[in-house]
Amino acid sequence: MAYTPARLAASIVAAMQDEEMLHGLTWEPHAGGGAIVQALEDARVKWVASTLEPADSRTLTRRFGREIPARDALIPCPWVPFTILGNPPFSNAGEHVRAALRAVQARPVWTVAMILPISFGCREKHAQLFRDVHWSVWPIGPRPTFTGPGRTEDGTAKTDVGLYVWNHRPVASRVISW
Repeated sequence: MAYTPARLAASIVAAMQDEEMLHGLTWEPHAGGGAIVQALEDARVKWVASTLEPADSRTLTRRFGREIPARDALIPCPWVPFTILGNPPFSNAGEHVRAALRAVQARPVWTVAMILPISFGCREKHAQLFRDVHWSVWPIGPRPTFTGPGRTEDGTAKTDVGLYVWNHRPVASRVISW
């Protein structure tokens, strides 16, 4: 588990608002520590969330005063989001991106944005995710330290990451500074 730093989550939400990418309902399928959900809430974005871990579900449900279920983000979601924004497990991130794209692409206006290692787009097994769709990578700097169970503040920032953005229209490039 790797939790997104709160300042980074707020910077990502602000950048996506600047680019008019938070349309209608936004789903955060990897809510974990709740930083992205809090940033959406603070920005007054209509949101739903789920998390991969039951313990996180209980904590976040209490924190936000509404149910945030523990569910597999790879199965079809019960919501019909326009935007999906998350920080998936890097070990099977391609599956999470595929599931997210399936969930939104029937919409006339949609965005999928995931925090991923910069190297994600260089892997042949992910090549089909970049065909016939508008996409961009927004580098994130400085390199974030992800926290969570079993992690420490020291030594976890070993991977350069970016916000991979898939969209129904061409996507401008930008850098997420936080």
